[in-house]
Amino acid sequence: QDRFRPYLDMLPELEEIEAPWRWSEEELRYLPESIRSNARAKREALDNACADLEKSGLSDKVPRDLFLRAQHAAASRAFSGQDAKGTDIGAVVGGASVAVVAAAAAAAAGIVSLSDALVGGTMAAAACSVAGSAMSAQGEVEVLSLLPMIDQVNHASGAAPDLQFDSLQKQWVLRADRAYASGDEVVISYGAKSNDMLLTQHGFIEEDNSADTFVLPIPDKGLSDASLRSLAEAGVEEVR
Repeated sequence: QDRFRPYLDMLPELEEIEAPWRWSEEELRYLPESIRSNARAKREALDNACADLEKSGLSDKVPRDLFLRAQHAAASRAFSGQDAKGTDIGAVVGGASVAVVAAAAAAAAGIVSLSDALVGGTMAAAACSVAGSAMSAQGEVEVLSLLPMIDQVNHASGAAPDLQFDSLQKQWVLRADRAYASGDEVVISYGAKSNDMLLTQHGFIEEDNSADTFVLPIPDKGLSDASLRSLAEAGVEEVR
């Protein structure tokens, strides 16, 4: 804990987490049903996990508030991927942790993918503090990492970040995609995520989000018979 104390102190306190699973039922009623259901399900899962910790006699070593903070940190901050040479990062960095076990459950929620990382630009490097492996839905090994400094960079829609693991230096490297002047805020994209996903996973939304969508069902009336037939033949049931 001494080694990572500055990083741990930087992580938000439980009352500062604004993801919907922390909201009251009164607050949740303003959200779409899909997000409300997701928030309730996650809250129930976390309550069950905390109960399991208590039954196992681990609640003294892993207090509830600390576990919930760690889970949110892993679910909202973890990166996944392989290094540029395809090296198994887990074998290089080694070791899993409680936080990464929590992150494994969050993999399906859209952790930033590094597989489409671009090339070029100036670089900033940060040592990987926590790393471990989790099995993806496709049966492939996904390496999940918490990256102090890099995971403090805010989100802005755009190209995927150029973030790769240097297996020789045993560190992650983030390269800028443009020149930054003194005082400019450095931002990266957390992925093409709608505001529903950003709110659910991270606890914020983005104004003028280019990845935001609104689903419109195909109307039964107002379209010509030819248009309806064309849509039906193409299997189109809704428009985003």
